[in-house]
Amino acid sequence: MLKDRAIQKRIVGRAGEFLTAYHLELLGVSPRIVGGEDFDIVAIRGNRLLRIQVKTRDKTEKIRNTYSFPLTKNKMRLSKDNADIFAFVCLPVEKILFYTPEIIQKSQTLRLQPEDFFKMTIEESWKNCLGRILNGLE
Repeated sequence: MLKDRAIQKRIVGRAGEFLTAYHLELLGVSPRIVGGEDFDIVAIRGNRLLRIQVKTRDKTEKIRNTYSFPLTKNKMRLSKDNADIFAFVCLPVEKILFYTPEIIQKSQTLRLQPEDFFKMTIEESWKNCLGRILNGLE
Protein backbone atom coordinates (compact mmCIF):
# COMPACT_ATOMS: atom_id res chain seq x y z
CA MET A 1 0.00 0.00 0.00
CA LEU A 2 2.81 2.41 0.86
CA LYS A 3 4.40 1.85 -2.54
CA ASP A 4 1.09 2.60 -4.26
CA ARG A 5 0.74 5.85 -2.27
CA ALA A 6 4.26 6.93 -3.25
CA ILE A 7 3.54 6.20 -6.91
CA GLN A 8 0.24 8.11 -6.73
CA LYS A 9 1.99 11.09 -5.10
CA ARG A 10 4.62 11.13 -7.85
CA ILE A 11 1.95 10.93 -10.58
CA VAL A 12 -0.01 13.81 -9.05
CA GLY A 13 3.18 15.88 -8.76
CA ARG A 14 4.17 15.26 -12.36
CA ALA A 15 0.66 16.11 -13.57
CA GLY A 16 0.94 19.46 -11.77
CA GLU A 17 4.31 20.15 -13.38
CA PHE A 18 2.96 19.37 -16.85
CA LEU A 19 -0.16 21.50 -16.29
CA THR A 20 1.96 24.40 -15.06
CA ALA A 21 4.37 24.13 -18.01
CA TYR A 22 1.42 24.01 -20.42
CA HIS A 23 -0.12 27.20 -19.01
CA LEU A 24 3.24 28.98 -18.98
CA GLU A 25 3.61 28.15 -22.69
CA LEU A 26 0.17 29.66 -23.31
CA LEU A 27 1.35 32.81 -21.47
CA GLY A 28 4.39 33.18 -23.76
CA VAL A 29 6.92 31.84 -21.28
CA SER A 30 9.48 29.17 -22.21
CA PRO A 31 9.30 26.52 -19.46
CA ARG A 32 11.45 23.45 -19.03
CA ILE A 33 10.59 20.75 -16.53
CA VAL A 34 13.82 19.92 -14.75
CA GLY A 35 12.64 18.10 -11.62
CA GLY A 36 15.43 19.59 -9.54
CA GLU A 37 15.87 19.25 -5.81
CA ASP A 38 14.68 22.79 -5.03
CA PHE A 39 12.57 23.61 -8.09
CA ASP A 40 10.65 21.74 -10.75
CA ILE A 41 10.56 24.12 -13.71
CA VAL A 42 12.88 26.76 -15.10
CA ALA A 43 11.23 29.40 -17.20
CA ILE A 44 12.72 32.15 -19.31
CA ARG A 45 10.88 35.46 -19.30
CA GLY A 46 12.72 38.08 -21.32
CA ASN A 47 16.32 37.77 -20.17
CA ARG A 48 15.40 36.46 -16.72
CA LEU A 49 15.64 32.83 -15.63
CA LEU A 50 12.91 31.93 -13.13
CA ARG A 51 12.97 28.90 -10.85
CA ILE A 52 9.49 27.53 -10.16
CA GLN A 53 8.57 25.06 -7.41
CA VAL A 54 5.29 23.28 -8.16
CA LYS A 55 3.05 21.98 -5.38
CA THR A 56 0.05 19.91 -6.49
CA ARG A 57 -3.03 18.54 -4.78
CA ASP A 58 -5.72 16.30 -6.20
CA LYS A 59 -8.10 16.35 -3.22
CA THR A 60 -9.06 18.42 -0.21
CA GLU A 61 -8.47 17.58 3.42
CA LYS A 62 -11.59 15.89 4.74
CA ILE A 63 -11.79 17.85 7.99
CA ARG A 64 -11.21 21.39 6.71
CA ASN A 65 -12.29 21.04 3.06
CA THR A 66 -9.10 22.86 2.03
CA TYR A 67 -6.24 22.04 -0.27
CA SER A 68 -3.24 21.73 2.02
CA PHE A 69 0.19 22.47 0.54
CA PRO A 70 3.22 21.78 2.75
CA LEU A 71 5.80 24.57 2.53
CA THR A 72 8.69 22.39 3.60
CA LYS A 73 10.93 19.97 1.79
CA ASN A 74 13.04 17.46 3.70
CA LYS A 75 11.96 19.23 6.91
CA MET A 76 13.36 22.56 5.67
CA ARG A 77 11.10 25.56 5.06
CA LEU A 78 10.81 26.60 1.42
CA SER A 79 12.08 30.10 0.66
CA LYS A 80 13.50 32.31 -2.07
CA ASP A 81 16.66 30.21 -1.80
CA ASN A 82 14.65 27.29 -3.27
CA ALA A 83 12.66 29.06 -5.96
CA ASP A 84 11.62 32.45 -7.33
CA ILE A 85 7.98 31.44 -7.79
CA PHE A 86 5.75 28.82 -6.19
CA ALA A 87 2.92 27.34 -8.27
CA PHE A 88 0.05 25.79 -6.32
CA VAL A 89 -1.93 23.47 -8.55
CA CYS A 90 -5.46 22.23 -7.95
CA LEU A 91 -5.81 19.23 -10.28
CA PRO A 92 -9.58 18.63 -10.00
CA VAL A 93 -10.30 22.04 -11.57
CA GLU A 94 -6.96 22.42 -13.42
CA LYS A 95 -6.24 25.79 -11.81
CA ILE A 96 -2.94 27.31 -10.68
CA LEU A 97 -2.12 30.09 -8.25
CA PHE A 98 1.36 31.60 -8.42
CA TYR A 99 2.98 33.10 -5.31
CA THR A 100 6.30 34.74 -4.55
CA PRO A 101 8.33 33.40 -1.61
CA GLU A 102 7.51 36.27 0.75
CA ILE A 103 3.82 35.40 0.55
CA ILE A 104 4.36 31.86 1.78
CA GLN A 105 7.04 32.39 4.42
CA LYS A 106 4.55 32.95 7.23
CA SER A 107 3.59 29.32 7.86
CA GLN A 108 4.61 25.73 7.24
CA THR A 109 1.44 24.87 5.34
CA LEU A 110 -0.60 26.88 2.86
CA ARG A 111 -4.28 26.04 3.03
CA LEU A 112 -6.44 27.18 0.15
CA GLN A 113 -10.20 26.94 -0.11
CA PRO A 114 -11.53 25.45 -3.35
CA GLU A 115 -13.02 28.85 -4.25
CA ASP A 116 -9.60 30.55 -3.91
CA PHE A 117 -8.65 29.04 -7.25
CA PHE A 118 -11.47 30.98 -8.94
CA LYS A 119 -10.75 34.46 -7.54
CA MET A 120 -8.43 35.23 -10.45
CA THR A 121 -7.43 33.60 -13.69
CA ILE A 122 -4.17 31.73 -14.10
CA GLU A 123 -2.95 34.59 -16.30
CA GLU A 124 -3.83 37.21 -13.67
CA SER A 125 -2.10 35.19 -10.97
CA TRP A 126 1.04 34.82 -13.12
CA LYS A 127 1.16 38.51 -14.06
CA ASN A 128 0.66 39.57 -10.46
CA CYS A 129 3.45 37.29 -9.27
CA LEU A 130 5.80 38.21 -12.11
CA GLY A 131 5.12 41.91 -11.53
CA ARG A 132 6.20 41.59 -7.89
CA ILE A 133 9.46 39.97 -8.98
CA LEU A 134 10.28 42.32 -11.84
CA ASN A 135 9.39 45.42 -9.79
CA GLY A 136 11.63 44.33 -6.95
CA LEU A 137 8.82 43.79 -4.49
CA GLU A 138 10.15 40.33 -3.72
